[in-house]
Amino acid sequence: MPGVHILKYLKKNIYSVTAAAIITFAVGLRMLLLFLHWPPTNGDEGIMATMAYNIAYHGEHPTTFYGQDYMGVIEAYLGALFFHLTGGPSLTALRTGVVSMVGLFFVCMYFLVSLLFSKKLALVTLALLSVGSIPYLTRQTIATGGSSQTLLFGALAFLIASWLALSYRRKVPSRTHLLRLPLYGAFGLVAGLAMWSDMVVLPFLAMAGLLLLVFCWRELLVWGGWLMGLIGALAGLFPSLWYSMNKGLNPFLTLFNLVRGTGTLKDDPIATVGLWHNIVETVQVTIPTATGFPFCPVIEYPFLGDNTPRTLQCGIVQTTWGGGTWY
Repeated sequence: MPGVHILKYLKKNIYSVTAAAIITFAVGLRMLLLFLHWPPTNGDEGIMATMAYNIAYHGEHPTTFYGQDYMGVIEAYLGALFFHLTGGPSLTALRTGVVSMVGLFFVCMYFLVSLLFSKKLALVTLALLSVGSIPYLTRQTIATGGSSQTLLFGALAFLIASWLALSYRRKVPSRTHLLRLPLYGAFGLVAGLAMWSDMVVLPFLAMAGLLLLVFCWRELLVWGGWLMGLIGALAGLFPSLWYSMNKGLNPFLTLFNLVRGTGTLKDDPIATVGLWHNIVETVQVTIPTATGFPFCPVIEYPFLGDNTPRTLQCGIVQTTWGGGTWY
């Protein structure tokens, strides 16, 4: 009987089916927000919409965000695709590309947590990620560039690196080592695309790369994994390199300039102050905001209030909340 076979299938694949249901709910929730015209748009998204329109209807092929020397435009190309698929330009179509990448991020997280821990914990992780605070959901729906790509490529890089590390065996036939080399190329490609999209992903890539270096160093150095990774990275980063060559810029120097806004870490001593400031703001603002921190007035958030200095009480509670969540 068909019903019996369906029940057997569901029982046998209960974790996968549950994961699919949670991901469907998460993506559906974000699409519902889009149809309700939430969140409100802003100037950055307006630029992304202009780029998507020019790609879709004027044959343009930009490689970086208009007016910037960094940040890729995957969201603009996806927006152009959905403009055609949905019959014309709209904010919902533009944002659908963002939600699509967030959906793929959930898939990567399910496989990553299942690989490292268990499928039960993977389901718990998906359930926690499926909902969140207003700023959290905003970054997963608005097309301003960088956020969804950082999630997707960061998780995918860790998934590839973790699988390579866990499956590595020193004494295996040469053919096995050779068959694994394309995965190093895939890791490099993901890393390159991630860096092109937004250099903020570098800490994730550094940790994933360190994982490979510690557990797969023989395959990297002896069997040519580093070369495959380099080729993949150059392919993924090619749009940024092409733009930089045409403009006479160094994309990696641009990364260091972003720390402070001018100069590099080498010739700008104040840059380290900017880096420390970013770390503090991550603990005191970013993490509390993303996790729905409820204990400080809005006016004490510099990007929402009138730049009123934080009270000592608010600063202590924010630091405790952010630091505890981090660790």
